[in-house]
Amino acid sequence: MEPSIIAAIIGALATVLAVVIGWWLPQRKATRSKSAESIKFQPDKDGIYFMQYLLHDAYEQQTPLSTTELAEHHRDYAPLELEVKLIGLENHGYVQRVTRKNTGMGKWQITPKGVEFMFKHGHQLHDLVEESRSNA
Repeated sequence: MEPSIIAAIIGALATVLAVVIGWWLPQRKATRSKSAESIKFQPDKDGIYFMQYLLHDAYEQQTPLSTTELAEHHRDYAPLELEVKLIGLENHGYVQRVTRKNTGMGKWQITPKGVEFMFKHGHQLHDLVEESRSNA
């Protein structure tokens, strides 16, 4: 066989291998980083505090709470700071803005993922759960 044909075959194989590796590695890395991110993030005590209000006052009543209403319950957060905190929780799927984005302060609801997190980790207010059970 001629050296130029062998070089062409080797070049073609190297190109195909580079394409396969280039396709496979980013997919694997993206999958790994998404699962690692979801495991790493846990709402902090303030996030859980606000999620309790969203669980018991907003979710059960089917009425979203505004950032301003939530800020009234926690003196360490100005409404704008709380909005940023809620956006962080939204980015991880625990809460959801129910007003249009880019319209100022939001109205918020807890998501099913947030409800599951609260009950799985015992962050629901047991007396309110018992009260709603007896009223059902």
